[in-house]
Amino acid sequence: MAYRKFELNRREIILLSGFNSQASVDGKEATIVVIDKRKLEAVAAAHNDAVAFGYVRGKWMPAA
Repeated sequence: MAYRKFELNRREIILLSGFNSQASVDGKEATIVVIDKRKLEAVAAAHNDAVAFGYVRGKWMPAA
């Protein structure tokens, strides 16, 4: 299973879930739409040592 990397607050994190991919018009690159990005930013700031996050039961959780 491939996971998406996402840049947030000048660091790269891995999204395990909580996103949708939308293909671009030319089909070369997909755009990532993050579910509840504000909550993700808050959780990522609180857990600045985590590198992966998942969206479980309506909440963002640090995973690794």
